[in-house]
This record gives sequence, C-alpha cells and structure tokens, in this order.
Amino acid sequence: MIGKAKSCVGGFSLFNYVVDDEKGIELLRNNLCGETPIELFQEMKILQNLNQKATNKLISMVLSPHVNDGENLSKKQLENITKQFLKELEINIEKSQFIAFLHTEKLHRHIHILLNRVDQNGKLFQDHHIGKKAQWSAHRVAEKNGLISAKQIRIDKIKASEVINSNSKNLRKEIYQKHLKVMEST
Repeated sequence: MIGKAKSCVGGFSLFNYVVDDEKGIELLRNNLCGETPIELFQEMKILQNLNQKATNKLISMVLSPHVNDGENLSKKQLENITKQFLKELEINIEKSQFIAFLHTEKLHRHIHILLNRVDQNGKLFQDHHIGKKAQWSAHRVAEKNGLISAKQIRIDKIKASEVINSNSKNLRKEIYQKHLKVMEST
C-alpha cells in the first residue's frame, strides 16, 4: 500500500477529476452534502473563506493498495482502511470535511481523498511533512490489516541487497586469502 498527500490550492478541476462516476464510486464523505464536483468544491470553499491567510487550503491524498490486495478488498474493507489511514494522520474523521472516492477505471484500484484543511473555526490542519506522514500511515495500516506495504517491500529489498553485498565481500575476502596462499607457496 502506498500513501501520498500534499497540500494544494484545490481548484474545481481537481474535484472534477476525483469525483467522476465514470472512474469509480464514492467511498466516504463527512460534512458534505453536495452531489456534483462543483457543489462539493463550493461547499468546501465556504469553510476555506474563513481563513484568508493560507493559500493551500486543501489536502489531496491518494491511498493505493497493492494491485493484488486491491482486487480482493471489498468496499467495506476499503472504507475501513481509508478511515484508519485518516486516523493515523491524526485527522478527526467526525469533524473534518472530506470526500473519499475509489477509482476503479484502471487495473490498479486506488482511493482519492480531498480533505479541507480549514475547520469550522477557520483553523488550519497542520500539513508539515504530510507526504512522509502519509507514507508511514499507509505502511502502518497495511501492517495492521495484513496487506502488502510499499515501505516493507523497499525495506526487504534493502535487506536482500545487504545480504548480497555481505556475501560478495566474504567471497572476495576468501579469494584474496587463497591468492595470498598461492603467492606464499611459489
């Protein structure tokens, strides 16, 4: 599973891309009642207008299970991992304004989440290192649910590389020792 997140201005075109019935289905939403992308965009804009200082008032996230996992997960399971992912990012899913949309148009199913950074009081959700936090959150959710984690695949590859390097060093050392013995005997 891979998790990505970044703060952005969040224009109408992003909503139009994410909320598209031809690409998939809606999984979750909170504090939103609009049906069309423009209605959802305008609804989030109401809260965003409470904070005039910030420029990036939306967090765009993608939660992408491994291809093998994505094929086998039910809608309910996808909803649960989405909730867990948001909670791992310390997002209050009861109070925050967001929509999660499952894209199924490609072989690789993935979830787009649009989260309003501005709350009802005009305060911003902190986005410091949100990209790295999303990666680790996805990793922890994958571990909890017995799913394949991109971080774990990377860690395993590094460990395998270290074993290969260690074996290579031992082999070179052994060859060098034999070379020294041959040189001594001549």
